[in-house]
Amino acid sequence: MQTDLTTVAAFALLALALGPVTRWFGQGFQSLILLVTGSPAAALYAYHALLLPGTLLHELSHLGMAWILRVPTGRLSLRPRLQGSNMAQFGSVEVGAADPIRTSLIGMAPLLAGVVAIFLVAHHGLLLSSANGGFMTARDIWPQRLQAPDAALWLYVVIAIGNAMLPSASDRRAWWKLALMLAAVGALLYGMGALTRLPAGSEAAAMRGVGQITAVFALVIMVDLALGSLFWLMTHVVARLAGRRLVQG
Repeated sequence: MQTDLTTVAAFALLALALGPVTRWFGQGFQSLILLVTGSPAAALYAYHALLLPGTLLHELSHLGMAWILRVPTGRLSLRPRLQGSNMAQFGSVEVGAADPIRTSLIGMAPLLAGVVAIFLVAHHGLLLSSANGGFMTARDIWPQRLQAPDAALWLYVVIAIGNAMLPSASDRRAWWKLALMLAAVGALLYGMGALTRLPAGSEAAAMRGVGQITAVFALVIMVDLALGSLFWLMTHVVARLAGRRLVQG
């Protein structure tokens, strides 16, 4: 029981941290490019290029889920567009109107696809598997990933997918309706006593799934924090050198 609570707490904590960390990473990368080039457009397009594989997976997952759920789709775009002063859209796909359940699932598709893709990269690319075949814990990631062939390439894939997989505000627009439906169904099943008659091992399987999703979130956050810190340091070094040149000039 204590282990389950720890797993759920870790999942909740990392899920809440994922958004702010990925935004901080993106801001750090774009700040460095802006400082070097002096062009906001260059910073935007450079970050778009960095995340392009993840953006492609994001939009294709919308299309794939819509196709599975028989929701009509339209034009797909991978062109970056500014949305206000501090927001940018790196891709979009036109999806027809649907009920809250299908709309929510289509909006959730990039996160589901991203988690699965990073899980596969971690296991088969970075070789982050424990002796019993399970996903490694966060404290084991860094020593092990250095031993993997082409680790830099696979870490780039983690960066590109991990920083593009979070659902946008429009993707989340129907989630509250789905949450209310699930809460109502859950309350009904609980009242009927159905939740006490779950198949043996279902709770353990659910906890393993939550644990592995948590490990994916941890991997993305660790990579973003490490590389984002490098961007931050480089930005300050470049800014200081540029300031010295201006003073000497």
